[in-house]
Amino acid sequence: RGLTASLFTEFGSVYHQRSGSEFLMRCLKGLRHDIFISHDWPSNVAPHGDLPTLLRKKKFLASEIADGSLGSPSGRRIMDDLRPAHWLSAHLHVKYEATIRHPTKAAPAAAGPDSDDGKAQSTKFTAAEGDCGAAASFEEQFTRFLSLDKCLPNRSFLHFLTVPRPPGSPPSVAFEYDPWYVAAARMHPHAQFSNGQNLPPPAPVPESEVSKAMEALNAINGGTTIKADFRRTAPTQAEVSGVCRRAWTNGAEGNWQTARFEAILGLGE
Repeated sequence: RGLTASLFTEFGSVYHQRSGSEFLMRCLKGLRHDIFISHDWPSNVAPHGDLPTLLRKKKFLASEIADGSLGSPSGRRIMDDLRPAHWLSAHLHVKYEATIRHPTKAAPAAAGPDSDDGKAQSTKFTAAEGDCGAAASFEEQFTRFLSLDKCLPNRSFLHFLTVPRPPGSPPSVAFEYDPWYVAAARMHPHAQFSNGQNLPPPAPVPESEVSKAMEALNAINGGTTIKADFRRTAPTQAEVSGVCRRAWTNGAEGNWQTARFEAILGLGE
C-alpha cells in the first residue's frame, strides 16, 4: 500500500512504449505520410492551437502545458521526423485542432555577428497541403493535429476529413505491408525487443533494402496486400466457461499471421 500511495503521489500517469517501435517508424523519414494515429497526444502540440479555449474546457492541463510535460515525447519525435499531413489522437476527451508548422532553413544570409561560421542562419515557417511523396522534400509542409471528444450526446466526437489519393494509387482500399517499414524491420530484426540503448540513430532505408523486402513480400505473401484470411485462434469465453484456461491452451496459442510476418522479416521460430 505504501508503494502504491507513493506512485500515485509522485506520478500523474504511467505508460509503456517500445523504443524499438519508435526507432523503426523514424526510419521512414522522407516518405509520404498522410495520416498518423496515436492514442496519446504528441508533446508540445497544445500551444499550436486555440490554447485559451482548451484551458477553459480542461483547466487542469495548464501546469503540464506550461512545463511541456503534456503528451508523448516519443510521439513528438516521430511527428517531427515523419511530418504527416494529419495526426489524429484521443486520450484527453476534448476536440482540439492545431497546426504544427515544420521549419525549413532558408538560404544563408549575409554574415552577421551571431553566426557560428561567418554566415547568419535564418529559419522560415511556410505552410502548404501536406503532400510529401516518396523521396519528398520537406519544404513548405505542416501537420494538422486533431483530437476528438468522448462518444456521448452533445459532444464533438465525429469529424470528416478529405484526403486526396496519392497519384497512381489503386482504386480499392486494403491493408498492406509497407515495404520501407518491412525493410527497416529486416535490417534491425531485434529493434522491437530493444530498450533503445543498442540501436543506431534512425536513418532512411536504402533502396537496395526495400528491393530485398519486396522480394520477401512477393515470395512469402504474394505481394504487399495483407490477406483477408482472418480466423479464430482460440475458443470463446462461453466455450471454456468453468474450464481452467491452461487446461485447454497447453501454453501460448500461435497466430499464423504473426508467423507469416516473422517469415517475411527473416526471423526463425
